[in-house]
Amino acid sequence: MPARLQGAAAMRALAHPTRIALIEALRLHSTLTATEASSLIGESPTNCAFHLRALARFGFVEEVGAGPGRRRPWRALDVRWRSPTSRTTNSRRPQPGRCRMC
Repeated sequence: MPARLQGAAAMRALAHPTRIALIEALRLHSTLTATEASSLIGESPTNCAFHLRALARFGFVEEVGAGPGRRRPWRALDVRWRSPTSRTTNSRRPQPGRCRMC
């Protein structure tokens, strides 16, 4: 089951251009190390490793497993977006053709 984005701290974790770029790169390449990602997005490997660990704390990425030597591949996880105002039941959803205020 995919993780759900909840809380201001998790949303702030995504509010950084490097982290967004890392997630996009991982979506395109399935797994990447910090060094591989750094060459794709134009950041240093150290900076990429820092941001990958920050994304992992909130469940946006995970380590795939230890590679040979110091190689640490990462992959993006499937995260569903949900706001506190999301409606989950059909009875509370607006009917087609009716405004929400009616």
